[in-house]
Amino acid sequence: LTLVIPCWCESQRLPPFLQQLADNIADQNLPVEIVVVDDGSPEKESRATAKAVALLAESHRNIRPMQSVDHHRGKGGAVYSGWENAANSSRWLAFVDADGAVPASAVMAGIEIALRETSNLPIIAANRYHQDPALPVHRSWLRQRTGGWFSSWARRQLDLDTIDSQCGFKLIPAAWWRQRQRRDMEDEGYAFDLELLLAAKRDGLKVRNLNISWSEIEGSSVGLHDGLELIQTVKKLRGKKR
Repeated sequence: LTLVIPCWCESQRLPPFLQQLADNIADQNLPVEIVVVDDGSPEKESRATAKAVALLAESHRNIRPMQSVDHHRGKGGAVYSGWENAANSSRWLAFVDADGAVPASAVMAGIEIALRETSNLPIIAANRYHQDPALPVHRSWLRQRTGGWFSSWARRQLDLDTIDSQCGFKLIPAAWWRQRQRRDMEDEGYAFDLELLLAAKRDGLKVRNLNISWSEIEGSSVGLHDGLELIQTVKKLRGKKR
């Protein structure tokens, strides 16, 4: 399994999350490589992130040297770049946000489920919109309500089976991705998940929604512009769907 962590100015938030994640994977001796992809961060940030990744890689053989894209492409562009350079032996391609909002425990749960699958591999999509008290979601009331509204609206508009289209942790079958080779997928920004999920739906892939715990992390760069981008992307994809 290849797990990509897209980064843009994440030299402070990434290292503790990467440390915990790599420790957990190593402790269980799981066949997972971690690929950090810097999405064209300013030079000082990129150097700091690369240094932190290299330091951790000295004691964790499952961490590959940091990759960098030549310019700021967006979250989707960074994820796709990492997937395109994944190990040929990987049956799964995954990504998780660098800030640690999706905890290492949730990532491990998703990885363990994926590695147990043997046939008809599904999309595995993390879900924050559930009522499981054992998996608390620490998020402002307003963000949880607006995020839940958007996910529900997008699901209806695009006829998706994914409950939480924008949660920053997903796993996809590598064979499907390699065969498709990003055909019909143009979005490299924050809304890339929607196009990816719709392509998988069209190709008949099933979705397994994975309830997770989640915590809002200070320092998020996601703002109103990203919300408007999501709405416009849904409208564009709905037009193509017709």
